[in-house]
Amino acid sequence: MNVTSAVLRPWHIPTVVGTFVLANLPRVDVLTHHGRHTPALMAAGTALPGVMSDLQAVGAWTGTRLQGFGVLRFTTATRRASVQALTVLGSRTLDPADGLPSGRQIATAGAVLDRLAACAGAVGRANLVARVWENSPYTEVFTEHGFTKTSIEYEYERPPGPVGEPPVIERLRPQEILDAWDVLQLYRGTTPAAVQRAVARSMEEFELLPSRKSRFRLGGGSRVERILVDDDNGLAAGLEIWLDAGDAHHLVLMVHPRSYHLTEALIRWALWQLRSAPSRPARIRILESQPAVRRALEATGFARTSTDVLMVKDIAQRVATGVHRVALDGVIG
Repeated sequence: MNVTSAVLRPWHIPTVVGTFVLANLPRVDVLTHHGRHTPALMAAGTALPGVMSDLQAVGAWTGTRLQGFGVLRFTTATRRASVQALTVLGSRTLDPADGLPSGRQIATAGAVLDRLAACAGAVGRANLVARVWENSPYTEVFTEHGFTKTSIEYEYERPPGPVGEPPVIERLRPQEILDAWDVLQLYRGTTPAAVQRAVARSMEEFELLPSRKSRFRLGGGSRVERILVDDDNGLAAGLEIWLDAGDAHHLVLMVHPRSYHLTEALIRWALWQLRSAPSRPARIRILESQPAVRRALEATGFARTSTDVLMVKDIAQRVATGVHRVALDGVIG
């Protein structure tokens, strides 16, 4: 089956919207999403120059028929990119002949993944990350196109609603730029090596701090506030509160094993801070290996909404030697 792929351009927008929004044809969202039309609208938006500069979308066709699309996010101050959406036309019903998606769906997904990897490599990204829902029949497609499994992740969500008074947490303070190295060490000490390889967070990323004056201001994309807790041995915990311009706020929590008793207090403190933000759900992703965080989330009103497999691909990039101007293919990661 001949499936071609290309980066989506402004002239593709009517086709994307007409096929996946207006016609509302059966489709499979290979990655977890909140909202049936969210991936298609996001893909259409990325095709407009300057609208979503951190995103890029690609499409896959058989002849003139658009069969699917994917959306790539480039994360600031890192060398990674992530697959935000992968959608293919057709029913979610499996092919009764072999228990897998149809050949056309598999070919479409593979073409999209290859094009996304090429786009990420072209701008110097070393890793491409995807979160595929657990037991997905498309997992093998990712594996066949160079992705490897690293961890199981749980997504938890809490609807907007009343929260109790915030707890008093001793030695809690805003993160400063000079804390970036210590926060990176906390991240490395609380995150399995395979996940570090996939997510690839860097000191430069932790150095990016928002203006205190712009905290929780509407518009202009996501904003982050970073909070630390010290103890006599150094950093005990780190909390990131992302005010999302989309449909939810996001929390990221790192707690040293010696300080697990702080977990529930930090979550309650974060929920209290979100009172002044737009009324949206709060979401957080945790690893399968973090039962203490899972118990604290359930105690504060969060419920599990999805279980995903974190997958990563090392991207082959073309690198000029600078001596004889010979281009070499190498895997960086």
